[in-house]
Amino acid sequence: RFGDAVPLLQEALTTMEKSAGAEHPDTLSAMHNLAAAYYAAGRHDEAISLWEQTLVVTQKVLGATHPDTLATLSNIALAFQETGQLEKALPLCQEVVRLTTEQLGIDHPQTLAAVNNLAIVLRETGDVDEALRLYEQTVERVKRVLGPNHPHTSTCLVGLALTWQRARRLDKALPLLEEALARRKEDLGLEHPET
Repeated sequence: RFGDAVPLLQEALTTMEKSAGAEHPDTLSAMHNLAAAYYAAGRHDEAISLWEQTLVVTQKVLGATHPDTLATLSNIALAFQETGQLEKALPLCQEVVRLTTEQLGIDHPQTLAAVNNLAIVLRETGDVDEALRLYEQTVERVKRVLGPNHPHTSTCLVGLALTWQRARRLDKALPLLEEALARRKEDLGLEHPET
């Protein structure tokens, strides 16, 4: 149904550009929302292009470290990652980690999510050792900051397990997968799609 939202969001963006101007924060928000709808509707190239346009204006108007700028940068990195454009995703993920760490601190949930995303890209590009290093650190931080039963904790556990699996260390991967499954069953229930 995201495809149904696209024309409405296109109209909202046009209206905002005319009434508030191309650099107004509400216009930037409308651009971001339209890009997200494009992405959800499977129109990935249009989404990435619009997010990139949004990023340029957001950096100019709000600054490189504003939360909206970081969110847009992160969305572009994730879109590249999810569409298999890992060579484009990697430097963006690294930049998001650098900026969120500087602005929010290493233990902030947004930074932890950024490090998790970077670890995924590193694993997928074959840098398993660095991905393992990041995951090991992140799992401990997520457990400490968000708690052992938070959904992001089990997500990080699964990421670490998949990385151990990539390293052909099933003896390390299986206990982590079992722990993540037990947590998801307890927290989300057996019928939840993420269980």
